Amino acid sequence: MPVSSPSASLVFAIQFGFYLLVYAMLWRWFIEPLLRARGAYEHLGWLVAPLLFQHVALSTLVPDLAPALPPVFSRASSFSGLLNLAIDLALLRAAHTMSPCTSMLGYLSWIAGAASGAAISFLAISLNVFAKLGSYWYIATAYVPLQFCCYFLIAVCLVERRTDLKAG
Repeated sequence: MPVSSPSASLVFAIQFGFYLLVYAMLWRWFIEPLLRARGAYEHLGWLVAPLLFQHVALSTLVPDLAPALPPVFSRASSFSGLLNLAIDLALLRAAHTMSPCTSMLGYLSWIAGAASGAAISFLAISLNVFAKLGSYWYIATAYVPLQFCCYFLIAVCLVERRTDLKAG
């Protein structure tokens, strides 16, 4: 009796979940203890750094590189990547200079990242692009969970900073 292969959506979900788990464990056990002694702005710099590679989504606009992806998905992921990259670059600059607008940019980064991530995920599910990702599979299964972790930790960092300011 032949064994049926799992659907692309199921494999995607499993890999996505494992990457989230791995990133959370790496953060909790190794990275967070190293950064704990540093200020909130330094945390932000390290959390924003992995987000600065979102321009990779632009390559989905090249038809020869992503022939199976629906054009609407390619355009949406590219625009989302550029928008988030612009906000995250501004956040990185503000955190580096310890600017008063750092918190505002941090919240904007978190909101834009979470909203666009949810929208692109919904679009991917509705267009069933998982089986069409081809060489983009590892961007979607490895890099996107890293983005989600970073956005979540940016929000945590900003809340902790706000609590520290009120206490001090």
